[in-house]
Amino acid sequence: MNSEELEKLIFAILNRGNPRYTTPSGAFLELLREYATNGNIEGISEMSSLYCKKYPEVKNFITAQLPGIVVNNFFTVCDALNFEKFIQFAINTRNWADGIEEKAFIPKDFVFEIESIIERSNNFQKPPIVTS
Repeated sequence: MNSEELEKLIFAILNRGNPRYTTPSGAFLELLREYATNGNIEGISEMSSLYCKKYPEVKNFITAQLPGIVVNNFFTVCDALNFEKFIQFAINTRNWADGIEEKAFIPKDFVFEIESIIERSNNFQKPPIVTS
């Protein structure tokens, strides 16, 4: 972590509970969205791990936010992903986001999971509609 990243994490910690945000962890979620938009997937996991060590009571809440943050802030700008295919993949693949939550605090595994979702969704073939 470089000094700029550390400053951003400290800002998020100091702004925990700030009424400007709709949740006490709002400043931290904003930081994660920024990381996702900039493609810093490993940073999302690293920062989440550090933040949740400081505030263990929000671990489940932060973990539950990660799939949405990745989809809305990274997948929408990721050149390697066919977003239309991703939507079909997500609709047709139950629990597709489980790996994101399970690997949230292990940076290398988290990155691998995101890359795996990109690959699986890009190769996804919509199943034929069966009528009786």
